[in-house]
Amino acid sequence: CSLSYNRITAYLGICIGEESGRDKGYGTEVIGLLIKYAFNQLNMHRVELCVNGNNIRAIKCYEKNGFKECGRFHESEYYNGQYCDILCMEILRKDWKEI
Repeated sequence: CSLSYNRITAYLGICIGEESGRDKGYGTEVIGLLIKYAFNQLNMHRVELCVNGNNIRAIKCYEKNGFKECGRFHESEYYNGQYCDILCMEILRKDWKEI
């Protein structure tokens, strides 16, 4: 997990490498805690991330925590023998408070 930030925006990243650690809700829980920390402790206005468009598991995890797609880089990554999109996602403090 990582959370880097400037004065307004935090940039989030997470990787659950071990197959045995997936599909147990760990990612969803950690993302929720990182968002809470970014807004409550760091006083951020928004949190953003980028994700491989083929990574449906990660996208669902982010959406469960209130992230919404805010941009897309079409066919900007070559992964597993194919070009894929990179999705940019964000959550604003005001939207997080409503969740």
